[in-house]
Amino acid sequence: MYENLCISCFEEKGNENSCPHCGYVESGGRKQTFLPAHCVLQERYLIGEVLSTDKNAVCYKALDMQQNRIVEVQEHFPRELVTRDRNSLNLVPLQNNAQWPEKSAQKIFASAKTMMQFSACDGIMHIFDTFEANRTVYIVNEYLEGLLLDDYLKQCGGAVDINTALSVIVPILDGLAQLHKADLIHRAVTPKNIVITTDNTIKLINFVFLKEASPFKENEMTIYFSPGYAPYEQYVSTERRGAYSDIYSVGAVLYRMLVGKTPPDAIERKAEDTLRQALDETDLPQQIKLCICKAMNMNKDIRFKSAADMKNALLDKTEMVDIDGIIDAGNTKKQALIIGGLAAVLVALLIILFIVINKYL
Repeated sequence: MYENLCISCFEEKGNENSCPHCGYVESGGRKQTFLPAHCVLQERYLIGEVLSTDKNAVCYKALDMQQNRIVEVQEHFPRELVTRDRNSLNLVPLQNNAQWPEKSAQKIFASAKTMMQFSACDGIMHIFDTFEANRTVYIVNEYLEGLLLDDYLKQCGGAVDINTALSVIVPILDGLAQLHKADLIHRAVTPKNIVITTDNTIKLINFVFLKEASPFKENEMTIYFSPGYAPYEQYVSTERRGAYSDIYSVGAVLYRMLVGKTPPDAIERKAEDTLRQALDETDLPQQIKLCICKAMNMNKDIRFKSAADMKNALLDKTEMVDIDGIIDAGNTKKQALIIGGLAAVLVALLIILFIVINKYL
């Protein structure tokens, strides 16, 4: 019934190998571990071309026949643990004594269910559906055409200007603000998990690392880190993680975009912190330097208290103050009042001193 549909644009292509609509050439058979082209999941999702694969998942382009829209279907497929049964589409363990599905599949299913509540939020990839089938978990999300920020930066020669960087960072902060309100943290904000779409929309993707930021037993918080982008607390199982952990990562992404290289790793900074020195060697505005330093402070208590606070500082709605190396975001008007008050006190003291000198000399 669906065999004559192109597996890339899902238009009718007849018996031709090359699609007359999009030019996609169907090569025929593909690896036995992949879902076959034109198969249907949940009597709804028509599986098309393979978009990407890694050690944990396979992503397919698919047609949501119920909504008549192209989507992406992610299949949880940890290739080190499972393979596909030759006589069915089921995933089976590589070892007879191994159990499947295992806990990670259930955690991914729970994370996807949680993320469905944010389907209207800007800056976040929309997840439409999740289900269990073939002894694994599937996630259905919006199909995004565009470039990963990581690839975009390579095309730009490594770095971009401030306006371009902020056009990426601000939507990400808006999206994270919604997650953080629900006591959730992403834990993997990196250039490889940010997409710039063909219509210049910014999307944070890959929520398999999503975790509750509410109180937890320390040994239940899975360790995850991406060198250069993860704060120190994500390297250590006994350290608490929270919204401030994502803020550190956003600061690191901003550093990467403006400086043109990955920031120094948190473990290295624990021994010798060269972040401030590296930023001072650039010609970036002082406000931006201080924003990055505050977001990436090794002391999580000094970082921005929220994604909204960081956004306001980056957009110059609050002025950054650097006192004895402790960076803070202060209200400009309040600072002016304090400075004015100190100046008035100083003038009063000078007047009193002048009177005393004239009286006794």
